[in-house]
Amino acid sequence: MKKTLTIGSILTQKEMKEALKLHKKAETHNFAERCAAEIIRPVIDRINKYTGQENDPLYLAYCVEYAILKSGEGLHS
Repeated sequence: MKKTLTIGSILTQKEMKEALKLHKKAETHNFAERCAAEIIRPVIDRINKYTGQENDPLYLAYCVEYAILKSGEGLHS
């Protein structure tokens, strides 16, 4: 069964703030890699438990980047 999740349901407010801060200072080409390494990988066990499946940290980081860009909080905002 396919689940629909929001970024806010898998990352804490603190983690989202860290992601926003990272996005504002990251180079456009390396945000996802840095987000995966610095924010998502340290908490991937919690995310996997919450979702009930194994998740790819880099894929989730791309989802976070997409959500940030869609929210208007993207680079140079």
